[in-house]
Amino acid sequence: MKLYRFFIRSFLIIISSSLSGQTTTKEQLNKVSQKAFMLMQQDAYYESFTLLDSVIAIAQRKHFKDIEANTYNRYGLAYVQLNHFKKAEEFYLKAMKINDSLSHTKMLCDNLVNLAHAYMLQKNYKKLDSFFPIVKQKVADLKRPEIFFNYETEIMASFNRERFDHVIEVARKALKEITFQEYQSFFTGDDYKKILKKRFTVTYQLYLGFSLMETKKNVQEAYHLLTALQKENLEKILWFSPRVFKNKSRLYYYKSKYFTANQDSVAYYTSKSRENNLIAINMLEEKTSSHSKYIIEKIKTEKKIEQVKLLSDKEKNQKETAKVISILSVLIGILSVICAYYFYISGKYRKEKNVALREKNKRLMALDTQRTRFFSVVSHELRTPIYALTGLTEMLKNEKNATMAKKHISAIEFSGNQLLSIAENVLQYTKLKVDSISLEKNTVDIARVIETLCHSLSSEAARRKVTMHTDFSDIQEPLVVIDKRVIVQIMYNLVTNAIRFSEKGNVWVSVEGYKSDEENKTILHFIIKDDGVGIPYEKQEDIFKDYRTTGGAIDPKKGIGLGLQIVKRLLRLYNSEVNLISEEGKGATFSFFLTLEKGKEENIENPISFYKERLANKRILNVDDNQLNLLITSKVLKDIKVECDVVDNGDAAISLVKKNNYNLILMDVNMPGKDGNETTKEIRKFNSTIPIIALTAVDLKEVQETVYSSGMNDIITKPYNTEQFYEKICDYIIKAEEG
Repeated sequence: MKLYRFFIRSFLIIISSSLSGQTTTKEQLNKVSQKAFMLMQQDAYYESFTLLDSVIAIAQRKHFKDIEANTYNRYGLAYVQLNHFKKAEEFYLKAMKINDSLSHTKMLCDNLVNLAHAYMLQKNYKKLDSFFPIVKQKVADLKRPEIFFNYETEIMASFNRERFDHVIEVARKALKEITFQEYQSFFTGDDYKKILKKRFTVTYQLYLGFSLMETKKNVQEAYHLLTALQKENLEKILWFSPRVFKNKSRLYYYKSKYFTANQDSVAYYTSKSRENNLIAINMLEEKTSSHSKYIIEKIKTEKKIEQVKLLSDKEKNQKETAKVISILSVLIGILSVICAYYFYISGKYRKEKNVALREKNKRLMALDTQRTRFFSVVSHELRTPIYALTGLTEMLKNEKNATMAKKHISAIEFSGNQLLSIAENVLQYTKLKVDSISLEKNTVDIARVIETLCHSLSSEAARRKVTMHTDFSDIQEPLVVIDKRVIVQIMYNLVTNAIRFSEKGNVWVSVEGYKSDEENKTILHFIIKDDGVGIPYEKQEDIFKDYRTTGGAIDPKKGIGLGLQIVKRLLRLYNSEVNLISEEGKGATFSFFLTLEKGKEENIENPISFYKERLANKRILNVDDNQLNLLITSKVLKDIKVECDVVDNGDAAISLVKKNNYNLILMDVNMPGKDGNETTKEIRKFNSTIPIIALTAVDLKEVQETVYSSGMNDIITKPYNTEQFYEKICDYIIKAEEG
């Protein structure tokens, strides 16, 4: 059967090609399309679709976009009559898209009104309720006569939903407006317009009568109205469809309700109601049978068969018949080759896809195992400093000896830094994995930065009995432009790695400077050397992989195995790479080169003393539900003579901002009750100028959209660099003061 359809379609392609060569005007196509529309009213869908198919083919070939849109609209009307509402919606939307691009307001209104009517008939009230108000407003704004289509849709939808009072109100309004002089030009002229006015009037009267009977508000008026309508030829006025007989059934039903004493009248009208209802049901069943979705395809196929038959009757010449058969044979052959090739490609593709899926599954399982091991080690790494912090804090509370107390504090500081390092490495690793890191440009004294870093690691070195050596004497240009946080993290990971594997040994950290071919740049050579256990040659490549240490796998005693991977990825941002020279038992030397822009003295980061001078006596409100966070941030601010008020909830913060003049607000994002975003929105209602900075431990990408949309100016993520923290709040306070 499918092959037979293929033959038919092949003939139709030949026929369409010959027809498309004819000269056709828009006016001719409009007439054909109008004829198709009239055929629909006569339930002659076969002939209607025959004409519409021809119109759409020629309109597309000649780029008559307005004709194409109009034909799509009529396709939609046909599918509605066939109760195929999804297809109707599809064609209405096609028509709307074209008319919108052409700025054809009238046709666009037609499409909108028809689509709303389809939703009503489908009883898709969810779409209708969201869409119909827009349609009504559009038509009302343009004062289009499509308002009467909208009245019809609104009345029928309200009746179906048993909103009878609303039906009465709208129907009376519509019957009044349809007589207004301003609309009469729409209903005069050709017969179609007169028929349309009659259809609207009858529809409004029918549903007015039905609803009056339902509400029992004016049964006498309803009876006389329905009696008058009984005399009308409803099949002709409302088109021959299931809805006509459904309405006739209702008409007789409501008339039967009018009679109470005269049982003969009741029986008569009840019988007529059932008769018309049965007709409606039979018609509806015919149109919504199990094959309804193929009705249109069947019509088109039958049409093509008939066209082929007519062509065969005319072309009795044996030579032409043989020619057609030859063409079809070639097409069948080509189709066979295409099918064979398709099945071959499909089989090959499925095979390749299955192999790829199996490989992907293996990789995912391996990754899952690796991540499980990684989180196990991270958990172990976190427990050690956390246990030390809790134990040392308890010891410190009971310690009376000042010397021992200092030692406990030093140990607490070390454990805190260790926790911070683990968190920073995990966070940085995550960012690098998704390529979400961006480099900042800080002008720094590189020798001072590395010296400060080494000094901060001196307690760890002393704990492991490692002697630290630093040498920065060969730096020619100490001021360079670099992301300070990135270089500190690179050096931190390399130096701590050297200390960890050189117990009771030595670690040398040096930076050498070289001239660059570019005048405004300098080359720095960073070297980290130790005389520790060294790294076997066969392990040297593995240590730069995820979750690896010198043992070749995750080792809780040697860290989480991310440090060198992070170093490698961060250096890649500067188009550099780390070099390793090592032998087992003879220590290791890590080194890398960076070509950096020379810095200027005036751009160097401001020292703490600068911020003390600029921020002294400024007043900042710190909002955070965590008392420890409030304590720490307040202490950091008071160190530079800033007056700091603290509050632990959003409502209290709003109250304080109304009463006091603050230079800046630090706002926690996640708070119970009114969170930071909601609090900021409330503050912005009465104060649009005060700088508000989010202070949060949540990753920047997770909160930046909601934070900025709430009205906050910036975000500082915890843990933060103190100097950068001072710099940011200083910048915003100065900007606010300057206006």
